[in-house]
Amino acid sequence: MNASLLDRANVHSADVASYFESWAYDILRNPKFIIYIDPTECQQDGCRSIFVPGNVETAHIQGQLANVTLLDGRYFNGSDTVMIQDAEGVQIEFTPLPEDYSFDFQDCILYGKEHGDGFVLCLAQINPHSMASHHLALPS
Repeated sequence: MNASLLDRANVHSADVASYFESWAYDILRNPKFIIYIDPTECQQDGCRSIFVPGNVETAHIQGQLANVTLLDGRYFNGSDTVMIQDAEGVQIEFTPLPEDYSFDFQDCILYGKEHGDGFVLCLAQINPHSMASHHLALPS
């Protein structure tokens, strides 16, 4: 996730995390979108790492509008295979938080209170390349 998205004053960081979390399970189970790899930075127990490769669904035609992709039907002419040279990808590492880590109140937001069951979602930027997240269910 691009942490600069969290700089927008009109989007709470927990809202962004909530959207990501709601889609993450399906994304992380689909080999079309991710590849599990060994972590490069974290060497402790509990570390996980994924690679999100560039793919034909996210590739765009250079110089075109951002909403024009390779899948609009004009480019492949029935091809069985497509190779995208130098397609960008992203490696994401998941590292356990230190036991003494605590979130500031402003890093968290409560969802679902009006329905009787809720959860708290916290998201904080640790440094320019790392974010901390945590969620806690609050059943009625």
